[in-house]
Order: sequence, then structure tokens, then C-alpha cells
Amino acid sequence: MEDFPIPVAERPAPKYGFFGKLPSVGDFVSRGLDRARIEVVDGWFQRGLGALQQGEADWLSAYLVAPVWCFAVPAGLWGEQACCGALMASVDRVGRYFPLMVLADLDDDLAKDHPRLCAHLRALSQFLPSALRDLPSPDAFAEQLNELAWRSPDIPPSRPTVLERFQPQGNGSAWWAVLRHDRPFLQISHRGQPDVELFGQLFAARVEQA
Repeated sequence: MEDFPIPVAERPAPKYGFFGKLPSVGDFVSRGLDRARIEVVDGWFQRGLGALQQGEADWLSAYLVAPVWCFAVPAGLWGEQACCGALMASVDRVGRYFPLMVLADLDDDLAKDHPRLCAHLRALSQFLPSALRDLPSPDAFAEQLNELAWRSPDIPPSRPTVLERFQPQGNGSAWWAVLRHDRPFLQISHRGQPDVELFGQLFAARVEQA
């Protein structure tokens, strides 16, 4: 029996969950993610922030201007399923700085469809800073993410080269950001579990343009 491609409008939308800090709440928030995945991401955030605060006198200046990062993480690092999403610097209602991460499971079809994957993650990365401006509640933010996932985003004219090397069953994660549309992507390829060094590259160190 011949297989036919699924029309874009009929393909399942990413099911986003999130973890981290929202400015509208004075504590950690999460929706739509299992406890095991949260614990792994939380441990990475805690270690990364601790290293920044101990090693950089002006860490906060760099943290606050860090770009929103899109990512794809292979299976086995943050759970059995590969995942994708976006990450940004954030803060809670009482001024404690901590990132906010939104992610979804990455199925094989979406992982192979780089234009559609980049379109969804670009739309997500453009939406994410609104949480700092509009101060949504966790439930309202979750609903906004659900609505965003079901939209059909425009396919971007270019894609990060780091994504071409990403394998959903491999051992390397892909990270990229866009500061302006007329500038090249900021890109990082990281092997193994995301660690303190990667966190510093995302939130403190200058990343080489590629």
C-alpha cells in the first residue's frame, strides 16, 4: 500500500509544556511536563545559574540580554522521547532570576521536516517574551501556548545549519537563536547531557555567529 504525505493542516501540532519562572508568580511553575523531565531540566538550570553567579561578577547583565534560544534534544537525555522547544531568561514576581523553558515531544516526522520544525520554533521564540510583558497566569500561558501550537506558522527563508546535524536518536543537541533577521544564526552543537558549560554559552558567553 502506497504511503501519501500528510497535509500540513492535518499534521498533529506540538503539545507544549513548560517549566521555570513567570513574572506573574512568586515560585516555580510547570504545566504539561512529567516530573522526571522537570527534575532533569531543573538540575541543569540550578547548576548553571550557580556557576554563573559564582564565576561572573556581572552575570546578571549578560543573563538579561541573552537571546531566546530554540533547541532540539535527542531521546534519552531529557526523557525517552526527543524534544524541541525554546528557552529564555526569566524572573519571578519577587525578583528571583531563573529561566523559562517551553518544550514538546519531537516525533520523527517533525524531526525530519526541518522547515516546519523551524517555523514552529521560530513562532514560539517570538511569542515567549510576551510572558515578561503581559504577565499571564500559568493557566493562561498554557492556553496561549496551545493556541500557538495549532497555528500554521510561516516557513522561514533560512534554517540553522546545526539542525542538519541533529539526530533524534543521537547524542547531540542543537541550539540556535536569531538576534535580527538580517544577521546569521547564533548556533551551538552540544554532545551529551546539557551541562554547566552549555548553560554559560547560552546565558553568559559570547556565541560565535555561524
